[in-house]
Amino acid sequence: MCGSGAIRHREFAMAAGEMTEAEFTGFLKSSLRLLADHSADGSIHYICMDWRHMSELLAAGHEVYTELKNLCVWNKDNGGLGSLYRSKHELVFVFKHGAAKHINNVELGRFGRNRSNVWDYPGGNSLHRGRLDDLAMHPTVKPVALVATPFAIAPGATASCSTASAAAGPRLSRRTRPAAAAT
Repeated sequence: MCGSGAIRHREFAMAAGEMTEAEFTGFLKSSLRLLADHSADGSIHYICMDWRHMSELLAAGHEVYTELKNLCVWNKDNGGLGSLYRSKHELVFVFKHGAAKHINNVELGRFGRNRSNVWDYPGGNSLHRGRLDDLAMHPTVKPVALVATPFAIAPGATASCSTASAAAGPRLSRRTRPAAAAT
């Protein structure tokens, strides 16, 4: 539910709480294995997941990928759902697939790019024109600039929304253009 209750999303077909921790880890492992099997050796994979399921994603990722390169944090401009604390972030796990060298367009700022592992982009629940349209598409809609960031850093990267929402397909907000963030 979002938009102060104005928008109610249907439950995802999979990964909506009907799996045990072990089953969800297996589901993630199968999903990540498919990504890896259809990716180039040395590719970098960016996988978004909420903090509640980071242990399952890390367990699956360690079985499929060569290494965990980093953990990035999408710092949204305001908090979303939560009870004790409202979540103002989403985790982006950066895994490397295979043994080949990966492409790195940052190289500690050598090419004028200086990236950190904290990415500041507005969230889908931010007040903006078209907000309810974005939220109607998907409860965790990603801004285009956020999704474009990994491709500027490591061309040929694979980006995936949280696996739970992957069944519904990737959902990108139309309000942010990648050119601003991709330089």
